[in-house]
Amino acid sequence: MAQSRLPDKILIINNASTDGTTQMLQELCSKSELRCEHHLMSENVGGAAGFREGIRLASQSCFDWIWIMDDDAEPAPDCLQRLLEAQRDMQAGAYCPAIYGNDGTLQGYHHKVFSKWGREKLAWDGIVPSKLVRLDANAFVGPMFSARVIRTVGLPDSNLISQGDDTEFTLRVSRAGTMVLVVAARMRHKDAKREGKWVIPAWKIFYLYRNRLWMLRKYFGMFTALAYGAQTLAGTLLWISRPQFVSARLRAVGSGLFRRYE
Repeated sequence: MAQSRLPDKILIINNASTDGTTQMLQELCSKSELRCEHHLMSENVGGAAGFREGIRLASQSCFDWIWIMDDDAEPAPDCLQRLLEAQRDMQAGAYCPAIYGNDGTLQGYHHKVFSKWGREKLAWDGIVPSKLVRLDANAFVGPMFSARVIRTVGLPDSNLISQGDDTEFTLRVSRAGTMVLVVAARMRHKDAKREGKWVIPAWKIFYLYRNRLWMLRKYFGMFTALAYGAQTLAGTLLWISRPQFVSARLRAVGSGLFRRYE
């Protein structure tokens, strides 16, 4: 691992891969000079449950900080060092690196602040000079959490399956202890570039809207959730030619507003 400050241990959660990843990771850990542990899940339980298991296992150890990322994240060589050094400027429960795409563009939508009505606002535009920026929520692309704050807020909610599980968990973290964006720490996010309409599978559409509605109900109240639900229903008309997307949105609104989980 090419970091100027090496982690004390690496924990890899393998969400029941079947493409040869398991053997590759076992060989990687056996040859690593660092403490490396490969944990194979018995079945693919979704991204939220994978992160939950990783944070659960890490929090059982004696480490003070837990640095998490998905498999499409690549930290700059000094990323961990800069996250740790940020403690000199502000004590916080979580420190997050600035997330950039493959083309070097800041992916500001991963760094969230919310209005009192639950509307997302841009936390930092990448232009205004700053060292630390307070956040309400952040993607699971490199945030470093205090073990203390995790003991306070609990683990990520595996029932969310996919889409928004990181927002819900980090919102809990920021409300229990300050969470900040460390501008000098950089993370490369090797996801697909968004061009034109962002089309994702219908099953992800369901969890995207269902989970957002549930989160709005929990943290910002039923009125805010109803307003977002109405907006979602109105937007469904744009997908009238794709019945599977229409169905996913309609089910998401019903489940998100009136049921805990489907």
